Amino acid sequence: GEDFIGICYDDGSLDTLFIADNKFRNSPSILKVNDNYVIMAGSDDDKMHAISPSGEVIFQIETGSNVRSESSFIVIDQEVYAFFGSDDEFVYAVDMNGDALDGWPKDIGEDVEDSILFADIDSNGSPEVIFISSNKVYMYNIDGTLYDRFPVTHEFPITGTPNVVDLDDDGD
Repeated sequence: GEDFIGICYDDGSLDTLFIADNKFRNSPSILKVNDNYVIMAGSDDDKMHAISPSGEVIFQIETGSNVRSESSFIVIDQEVYAFFGSDDEFVYAVDMNGDALDGWPKDIGEDVEDSILFADIDSNGSPEVIFISSNKVYMYNIDGTLYDRFPVTHEFPITGTPNVVDLDDDGD
């Protein structure tokens, strides 16, 4: 990883958009909100950075440790939110101004370095927040309350981003 976010233009030229105080160890997440793009990337400077394509800082979320999880985006009540984890053992949820979603962040007591997934597991019209840390699978309701019977603990460490698929095609 490097300590900068760069851009490669269609003519092959390169430009540095932003330089952090320490290295980026994940890929940036990019989202178009209305007519503007937001580039989000966590760094070992203990921050999640949100910048514009011109390099302007939109907001920064200071955490207590390295941010190695990529941002995952979801729309809740017509507002875009970014969810990400940190080595400070918290999962964060912020809008595109950097303001926390009610009920978040959540202290899970373990580093969260992989991406977060959203799925409406119980078919109630509201997505659940799913992620992995160490040897556990976590699932939270969007309001920040822990889903019933979670976390689920496995005997061995689990790595990577979870995936949710309706294998029996029954709609749940």
